[in-house]
This record gives sequence, C-alpha cells and structure tokens, in this order.
Amino acid sequence: MPNLDTVDSMEIDASAEELFAVILDYPRMRDWYPRYKIDVIGGGPVQEGCRLSHELSPPGSPVKSRFTRTITAIDPGRSIEETYDDGDLVGNGRWVFEPLSENRTRVSFYCKVRS
Repeated sequence: MPNLDTVDSMEIDASAEELFAVILDYPRMRDWYPRYKIDVIGGGPVQEGCRLSHELSPPGSPVKSRFTRTITAIDPGRSIEETYDDGDLVGNGRWVFEPLSENRTRVSFYCKVRS
C-alpha cells in the first residue's frame, strides 16, 4: 500500500465561515464536484462522531475509490478533523480555514493516508 502525505491549499474570495459551511456539508459536495458522492451513514447532520461513506470517480477512469471517514473534531469556521477508517484509503485528514482578510480565505486540506 503506498503512503500519501499531501497538502492542497487555495485562496478563495469568501469568508472562512462561508467556506467552512460549504465543506462541512459533505452530502452536497456532489453539487459542485459531480464525481464525488458522500453520504452520512445512518443519516442525520454532519457532526463530530458521524461516519461518511465516500465514492470518488476520477475523470476519465472507470475505477471508483470507496472509503469511509469519521469526523473526529469540528472547530466552527477554523478546522475539520477526520479519520479515514476503511476502504481504499486509511489514515487522517484535516481541513484548515485561514482568514486572510474579511472576504478572502486560505483553505488547506492535509491528507496522510495509505492507499
């Protein structure tokens, strides 16, 4: 199993609170990223302790990646921490929302998993 240790960051013209709300709403991620399907296992809101099933279809590939995550910590407007529990990815992930100005934020995703 290869190990992946990566960070993706981008600056976006929106407040940290607005971006945090978009990312935390995992089930709606498919609205803006159609290749990614995420469901809350057992239903309900995305909150600490909830489990999420993921299915990702990379562009042009017939292969689908499937895994589950657990939300381990939420600091509203600042960070979301999660574990990749089983499936094609196992490890940890963390979203960080860094305000740069009133309406500009750096969003970073730290991912350390085995694939």
